[in-house]
Amino acid sequence: LVTFRGRSFDVPVLGLLALRHGLSLTWNTAAHRRRYTEDPHLDLADSLNDFSPNIRDYNLEALSSLIGMNGKNGVKGNSVAAMYAAGELGKIHGYCTADVARTSFLLFRYLLMRGRISIEKYRHAAGGLFQHCLDKQLMGVTFGADPKVLLLPAEAPAVATA
Repeated sequence: LVTFRGRSFDVPVLGLLALRHGLSLTWNTAAHRRRYTEDPHLDLADSLNDFSPNIRDYNLEALSSLIGMNGKNGVKGNSVAAMYAAGELGKIHGYCTADVARTSFLLFRYLLMRGRISIEKYRHAAGGLFQHCLDKQLMGVTFGADPKVLLLPAEAPAVATA
């Protein structure tokens, strides 16, 4: 399971929905609730700030911008209820899809940074996802993105130097 601030939002919301609808969360074991581990639940917000409760500026929008993606265009999670009340389901779908794509790109970059995937695997995964977003016309993901920063083409430096 990969989330961004999922320990403080997604997983508790899923738990409440399961409680409401009488569903079993057999996947939500004690292992998923261990904060200082990335297996089986990697919360990118926790891992990227080294589990510090004092760092709250590590938000998905800021980190997406850091790796070459655009911002969220003013739409925030707390806007979803109002969009739903206004019947803007397409806008909600676009917002959620863009967040999933941003989280995926951030995951790829995190795995590269941690040495868990090679630069070639990163380029393949990020390039494939970017092309898919272009093909599906997901402008909330691709508009304003900087492919030279996001995709790390071969001519860009792949290793940080001190």
